[in-house]
Amino acid sequence: MAGHRLDASTVALWRLNETSGSNCADAAPGARDLTATGATITDGLFGKCRLYRHGQSDKCERAATDDALGAVFASAEFSWESWIYRPTSADGTLFEFGSAGTTQFRVKVANAASGHSGAFAVDSRGHAGGGWTRYGPTVPTNAWVHLAVTFEASTDNKADVRLTIDCAGGTTVNVDYWRIDSYPPAPAGPHYLKVGEDFRSSTLDGLIDDTRISDVHRGDICADMDECYLPSPEVISYLNRMHGGVR
Repeated sequence: MAGHRLDASTVALWRLNETSGSNCADAAPGARDLTATGATITDGLFGKCRLYRHGQSDKCERAATDDALGAVFASAEFSWESWIYRPTSADGTLFEFGSAGTTQFRVKVANAASGHSGAFAVDSRGHAGGGWTRYGPTVPTNAWVHLAVTFEASTDNKADVRLTIDCAGGTTVNVDYWRIDSYPPAPAGPHYLKVGEDFRSSTLDGLIDDTRISDVHRGDICADMDECYLPSPEVISYLNRMHGGVR
């Protein structure tokens, strides 16, 4: 079984399958490697992955990344995808790209205060407020799931945003669509990029594996990702030690 494929439209691809060290290599030509802080190596879906603990500021980040990635997130069409495993119902951030004053693009599991506890969510906003948020289906726990956000240009110069959760052995694919009036704004640099945490130190509770960013709207996501995987016995044992049991 393989992860996301590397093709001409792939802007960044973090396999997160290193067996040692803090470097998280980018398999794409841009070589936007990340540095892990606290996010430990454990068994994942495609070999190794990174474990994040809610409230511990675990992350893989690139403190100063190039403006070209910001242009991708401000474009008419792009896609973000990742495989994750949630052992608990805790909220937290999966991915964030922004600058000191603006979150250009963030993907998260929503908290209870939002009124959408546990929902798959995407937003673009200033750190002091404003912007927009869209909430999708609830992210399952105790199973590997493939999450995807795709932006597709529409004929009226707006964007169709699609949030997809693929799970349940290919029998359930939850999809939500929205129309938004503008694409994520391109903030002034320098930019930062974080996997597993955002500017507020809101950390995911669980595992993040293969993560890909593309400069196209990928209409093949649902067709390609049609299975849900239970963790290996080694992962269950590890999560039992870290979280007091897989719930």
